[in-house]
Amino acid sequence: MNPPSRGLFEIADTPDAPADSALTVWQRRLLSRLAIELPDRTGNLSEAIGLVIREVTDVLNWSAAHARYDMAGRSGTDWHVRATEGASLSKLANLQAALSRGPVAGWQEGNGKGPGCRLDPLKSLPGRPVALLEFFAPAAPLPDGSARPSEIGDAIELIGVQLGLIASRQRLREAVRQAADHTRHLTTELDSSHEQLARVKAESRLYDESSGLPGRTILDDRIRQAVLRRHRSPRDLFVVSVAEIDGLGRLSDRIGEQVAQDVLVAAARRLTGHTRPSDTVAIDEPGRFVVVVEGIRTVTEAQAVADRLLKELVRPYPAKHKEVRLDARIGIVMGGPAYDEPGTLLADAR
Repeated sequence: MNPPSRGLFEIADTPDAPADSALTVWQRRLLSRLAIELPDRTGNLSEAIGLVIREVTDVLNWSAAHARYDMAGRSGTDWHVRATEGASLSKLANLQAALSRGPVAGWQEGNGKGPGCRLDPLKSLPGRPVALLEFFAPAAPLPDGSARPSEIGDAIELIGVQLGLIASRQRLREAVRQAADHTRHLTTELDSSHEQLARVKAESRLYDESSGLPGRTILDDRIRQAVLRRHRSPRDLFVVSVAEIDGLGRLSDRIGEQVAQDVLVAAARRLTGHTRPSDTVAIDEPGRFVVVVEGIRTVTEAQAVADRLLKELVRPYPAKHKEVRLDARIGIVMGGPAYDEPGTLLADAR
């Protein structure tokens, strides 16, 4: 008879059993139980196929069964031979080799009267079979070609439908898992982007947008670090200088805001260019700079630092093909034992 085809599976039984081999009550019950309970016993296609070829072969007293499957890139083969068929299927290595050659292979026992094998190509396209099951009966087909009792074919066909259900569920679970993995990946990337954006925003608030100098938060931290180092080495003091440029507001009203901004940036560059990399040049507010210089031992050294910075700030600034002159003032305070808080130091340095 023609192999039944249902859903995702093609079931082939080769050759047909004799017409008088009707199912017993026991066989009918076991096949029905297998068909009903199969989806509950496993949700994995390869495991389900293994159960089917073993139990159907044993229940129907057939010689052997072979299966090949290919679904979503996962392929494999499985085959089963009843223990009582060891004598008639003694050349199992030949059978296995024939089955592995696919997509079309054939095998016969040495006497030419043993089970035959027909292996059709598997197709894994949507809606096409993803597995092929073949069962090997111990007897050759009847000469007149009469079919096996339909209840056997119906039982195996029902099992094939259940296998198709398992394959569909497995494919759905795989799709859901992939979608969940993709969602988790996107969520992780989104969270990372949000964290990076928040970090960039936080860092942008720590630095002045125009001059690029550290703001008050970083300045306070640098002063606290200088205080801690002074505690460890009392002889090494530090100087906090507060320098203010006068007239930036008037310059903005008279020439333009952009010119005032350019002067502010130029003043920041002058201060950073005349201090050491270890010193801190920060901006407290527009027009007010704070310079922290460590390693100072005497007041004379501190005054020299202040004079050098003030000289740079009062030099003319080029603006719109002419020079702009502005006044500046600077105050200094030595970071001695009396100072522990940045706010106190800054207030006294103004």
